[in-house]
Amino acid sequence: MYLYRLKFSKTDYMRFIGHLDTLNLFERCIGLAGLPIAYSKGFNPRRLIYFALPLSLGMAGIKEYADIVLEKEEPDINNIKERLNLFFPEGIKISAVRELSSHEKKASKIAAAALYEAKGNTENFDIDSFMDLKEILAEKSSKKGIKTINIRPFIYEAECKVGSLNMILATGENNINPKHIIEYLEGKDFTYTRKEIYKFADDKLISLWD
Repeated sequence: MYLYRLKFSKTDYMRFIGHLDTLNLFERCIGLAGLPIAYSKGFNPRRLIYFALPLSLGMAGIKEYADIVLEKEEPDINNIKERLNLFFPEGIKISAVRELSSHEKKASKIAAAALYEAKGNTENFDIDSFMDLKEILAEKSSKKGIKTINIRPFIYEAECKVGSLNMILATGENNINPKHIIEYLEGKDFTYTRKEIYKFADDKLISLWD
């Protein structure tokens, strides 16, 4: 088995395709490209495709990551990219592919944070005072229902510019939706883009690609 990481973008009208439909699209295009995708074992085998993080409906992604397992090694990495891009519709494009070594973990297991850009009217945002807060309460859904938690420890960085707010927020178990931040700041009618996904390495955030 050979594990490859795909770096791709999801933009334009593809922003409005849900996660399960995105998975189905990847499965179909991988099949059309003739790549020897590996399957899981058991009574209901499935293609081995692992996304780093699902994208919220309506949110664009600039640097998204998916890991795929192939039964045969591909001698020319660029061949995977070129073959897939022949079949993906406008709005999804593979920008790079690399083979993972045996000691590297899947992107879905190590994704720890993400960089989001929220575009809209930021004229009344006091981001310095916001980041000085020790407690920012927000409602989050869980298996046990909706609960209110302090999301401040999971907001790693926030930078406000004219017309946009860039935020690095925790993912995984402590996943923070950028909409929570905009709602707290009383912003309205914002559009959202995820620009990068990170992992921790030596207590520092680095790209999942590295």
